[in-house]
Amino acid sequence: MKKKNETICIPWSSLRDLTLNHPDMLKRVNLFALAIYGLVIFPKILGHLEVAVVDFFERLKQGINPVPTILAETFRSLSSCRRKGEGRFIGCAQLLNVWILSHFWKVERTPFHMFSKTFSPLEAFLKKEWPKEVTEQHWVSVFQNLRAEDITWRAPWIRPSVLLYKCGSQDWVPLLGLWGGVGYAPLLVQRQFSSRQFLPATGGLTQFEFAFTGEGYMKRVRDTAKSWKEIHFMELALYADTLTQDYNVWRKQRVNSQQISTTNHPIQNPFSKEMPSELEMARQEFEQEKAKMSRDLSALQEENCQLKIEIQVERSRTEKVQREAEIVRNDLRDLHLENKKLRNTIKNSGLGKSTAEWKEEISNIKGGMEFWKGKAKKEEEKAARALIELRRKNAEYEIATAELAKSQSEHQELKRKTRDLENMLQSHQQQLEGSRRKE
Repeated sequence: MKKKNETICIPWSSLRDLTLNHPDMLKRVNLFALAIYGLVIFPKILGHLEVAVVDFFERLKQGINPVPTILAETFRSLSSCRRKGEGRFIGCAQLLNVWILSHFWKVERTPFHMFSKTFSPLEAFLKKEWPKEVTEQHWVSVFQNLRAEDITWRAPWIRPSVLLYKCGSQDWVPLLGLWGGVGYAPLLVQRQFSSRQFLPATGGLTQFEFAFTGEGYMKRVRDTAKSWKEIHFMELALYADTLTQDYNVWRKQRVNSQQISTTNHPIQNPFSKEMPSELEMARQEFEQEKAKMSRDLSALQEENCQLKIEIQVERSRTEKVQREAEIVRNDLRDLHLENKKLRNTIKNSGLGKSTAEWKEEISNIKGGMEFWKGKAKKEEEKAARALIELRRKNAEYEIATAELAKSQSEHQELKRKTRDLENMLQSHQQQLEGSRRKE
């Protein structure tokens, strides 16, 4: 163990000797894999393995997925270089090269790859030759002169599927690396999945990045772990690389706001500026939410009217069935009375017809009674079903009414917040104008 720049690490020379000379072949392989993680994937200190990589490698044996950690440190390192305008990339440069080659050089499309279980994009790129005579100045020229037609937004092996787009109550995905945390908004890169690219809500995304040092970072780690217990997916639809108008306007504003310097810092990220201010983003989110609430309110009102019409129709049908059932019951009661009178007449007279004739007539009467009984039973069942349907429609009407009241309340609350936001924005503008006058 050594300590370099306040970091405890293991020299590669010591690990190399152990890897070459250890008698257990399985442990040799594990040590070699550990060296790849420490020197290639997480190269924080050149020629050394940071102890956090060793701890992380041990956890891999428990079956954890290393991809979120790799993404987190990649984004943290790129973000640090962008803020400073310089620095060394502490991440897997090989994986970044694969991504660059798949997006900034046109490649031959091979759609069958997405259906092949044996296809490996890394192996495919290893078999290809790196573009020759690519110097640092060439890279600078490539990135400064990128055009839309130069970029392949969707890598050929990515298959359209579902997208994990947020965790917990945040509008993005929090990632934990080996030395800190960072936020990632997958909805900002939907074009890589051939889906429509719109401008999502990313409030608080830039403020989420933190290092595993100082006070309070453990609470942020616990909150991040808790948010991963509630993940949200969305289905991706193919839109042939289309952009919404608000995203296109936002992107052009960011590109036009860049100040690229070719003297001090020749390599600049075209998106090095911060996101729009929290106030402006909050206002945009409120406007979007307001429009959405208005659409939902109109839909609920229309559904409420439709439910009222359906309930009136069902109520009329039920009343009609009840009236018909009452008529059948009255007819059945009259038939019972007539039958009773006839029995008394037969019992008292005993004359007129023969026994066979009386039996036949009684049988006919019984058949008529069974017919009316069956008809009355069917009408009663029909009336019961109609009554159940009426109760169900009444319940749906009450639920829709409650939802409408709730939506109206939320709409009023949204109006109130919008007014507060506009007042706050106006106050900020007045303060800004006052500051300008003083200057």
